Amino acid sequence: MDFESRRDLWAKYSPSMAYVAVTTSVGDESIGSAFHVGEGVFVTARHVVEGVEIREIATTESFRIPAEDQSRTPPGAITYIGGRARGKLNLVRGPLLHPDPEVDVAAFVVDYRDLPAIPLGDHLDDWLGSEFILSSAIVMGYPPVPTSAYPVLVSAGAEVNAVVDRYGTAHPHFVLSTMARGGFSGGVALSQFGFALGVITESLSRFGQPPEAGFLAALTVEPIYNCLAHHRILPLSQRAHWDGHWSSRNTFFYKQVLMDGEIGNDAGSVTRRLDPERPGILITSRDPTLLAAARAAASAVGPHTIRDEKAHLVEFNYLAATAGELATILGRAARAAVDVFRARGGLKEAGDSQDGDDELWP
Repeated sequence: MDFESRRDLWAKYSPSMAYVAVTTSVGDESIGSAFHVGEGVFVTARHVVEGVEIREIATTESFRIPAEDQSRTPPGAITYIGGRARGKLNLVRGPLLHPDPEVDVAAFVVDYRDLPAIPLGDHLDDWLGSEFILSSAIVMGYPPVPTSAYPVLVSAGAEVNAVVDRYGTAHPHFVLSTMARGGFSGGVALSQFGFALGVITESLSRFGQPPEAGFLAALTVEPIYNCLAHHRILPLSQRAHWDGHWSSRNTFFYKQVLMDGEIGNDAGSVTRRLDPERPGILITSRDPTLLAAARAAASAVGPHTIRDEKAHLVEFNYLAATAGELATILGRAARAAVDVFRARGGLKEAGDSQDGDDELWP
């Protein structure tokens, strides 16, 4: 990646970076990094914000709001937002930790939503191979700079040297060529292709060695999606092209597994969606008797409308006053429909949970 390409990426997304100043349980002061992914949602490393007091969150790089968008400018603000004079952000929710305590990902939400959003890549764990090896990247974060009077955004060009599966972790890490430094944790590794490869989490070094002696590692994006979906804060810009993948949970019923591992003789499915654009329950079955029974069970849960109905499917939208109430109703309706399939007998069951949150679907 040439200088101009690196500089363009930096100019576009450096205003998305924030430092997180914290005080530990023993009174020590520390600093980490975070990056904005849209709608006021920031991603960081779990160890940056877990078990500490967050003293300050702030950006240091300015960006220009186009003249036609001046209506979005906070009262009394000038065209440039950010920078040391106007960079402080107010925490309104969080920190929100990944549901797996072994995964070094967390998020939080601030009161200012119009910072540029860094797009997350679509390289999920099962799809990740060697395609990024030797590609270029930029890392950005806030390692302390000796003698500096205030936090400074540090940026470095890097190359992806390896993709590793580590002991004790469920997700791949990118090994990057730039030097690891404390304070980069929670920062972003930006691919030359214009999206986040992952969140910087640690230095991979031998026991007792300083961080600078190790490899800089960035945890890939799937656990970031999982964390944001788990807490229902995945921004629209990040989920728009996933067709509800991160806000749905599916239960499939079938009669047999074919030789190639695919499901055969599909008996039906129940899908629960909490996507704000299309929340509801979708029930499918080629068996009209089974579909009718599942439909009746879901209908009895509460007031609803029928969004779509065909010979082999029915889609419900339930009426609720709040998002929390809707989640509870959707969980009950889905369970009622699932119980009908289970009572049928002779069916095998498979499911997935992209949000990873059993409490979301009680």
